[in-house]
Amino acid sequence: DFFTFRQHKQGLRSAMAGAFAIVIIASIVWYLFGSSKLDYETLAFQVSLPGIDEEMIFRGILFGLLLSSLKDNIRFLGSPSILITAILFGFIHALTIGKDYSINFESLYFVQTGFAGYIWAWITLKSRSILLAILSHNLSNFFGTLATMIK
Repeated sequence: DFFTFRQHKQGLRSAMAGAFAIVIIASIVWYLFGSSKLDYETLAFQVSLPGIDEEMIFRGILFGLLLSSLKDNIRFLGSPSILITAILFGFIHALTIGKDYSINFESLYFVQTGFAGYIWAWITLKSRSILLAILSHNLSNFFGTLATMIK
């Protein structure tokens, strides 16, 4: 449903506002809580790849499948498909396996990426396309990473 560059005109303005907001919020949060050395390769990666593959999987495929099978909305949360993909997106980013095969869970990172996943799914729903989600995802990663490097 969402593998298109054509934007739904009725929801485009609110989707663009959400995309802009998530880039600003991510940059501020990463600046406040992150720290890293300047690395041009990391910046090039963040501006190009994560938004493409993650948005295709989470918003293009998973969200589209859930949206077609879960029709009802939850009054105070909206579409359960948005919530489910946001939670899964947060878990994928917050769960890590250490070198000693220990499983680690970073709850702050879960909240941060789950919130971003919720916004990107909402943007996808409003615009009826993954294009704005991909762009704002890549820009959020780029400016967030850059913010940790210039701090």
